Amino acid sequence: MYDAQAAMLTEQAVAAATAALSPALAATLARHLGPAAGTLQVLEIDCGVGALAPLLKPYAADLVGVHPSATAIQAAARSGLYDQLVHGDHAVVLERSAANANLIVSTDIANHVGDLGPLASAAADALLPGGTLVLVLDAAEPWAPAVALKENGRFLHRRDHVEGALRQAGLAVLEGTTLPPAIPGGTERLLVVARKG
Repeated sequence: MYDAQAAMLTEQAVAAATAALSPALAATLARHLGPAAGTLQVLEIDCGVGALAPLLKPYAADLVGVHPSATAIQAAARSGLYDQLVHGDHAVVLERSAANANLIVSTDIANHVGDLGPLASAAADALLPGGTLVLVLDAAEPWAPAVALKENGRFLHRRDHVEGALRQAGLAVLEGTTLPPAIPGGTERLLVVARKG
C-alpha cells in the first residue's frame, strides 16, 4: 500500500504538501528548539520521500528517516541529507532508539493509527530527557468522536484525545495548533508539540 502511494507522488504534489506545512513547522521548531545548531539526534518516523529533510537537517548531528515504503526510502536517499534511512516499521525503530532521540518528528503516521497510546508511549521511551516530539495529524471536529476512521482508511483524531494520549505517556504538551488542509477541500490538521521532562 505504501509503495503504491509513494509511486503515485509527483514532485509537484510533494512540493505542494511541503509548501503548506514547512513554514508552520519551521516556526514551531525555532520556537521550541531555538536556532538550528546541528547538534541533535533527530528521528523522522515517516520520512516519506524526504521532503522535510532540508528543514530538519540543520538541527541534526544525526538525521534518521524511517518509512515502510522502499520506493519512498529510495526517493529520500536522493536528497543526500539523511545520515541513515530505515526501511521498516516505525514502532520497531522507536523501540531500538530507547532514550536516544532529542527530536522526533511525525507528519503522517498518526493518521494510520487509531489508538495513539502505543505511539505516544514508544515516542516517550525513545526521547532523551528534555527531548521534543512534533506530531502533525488529521483533525477531527471538537464535537466528533475522539477517533474516527475515514473512508480512505485514515483516522481523524480530536485534539483533546491527542493531548490526553501524550500526557498519559508522560509527556508535557507545549502547543497545539490547527493547520489548514494539505490540499484544497481536505481535512484540517493538528500540529502538536510535546516534551519529555
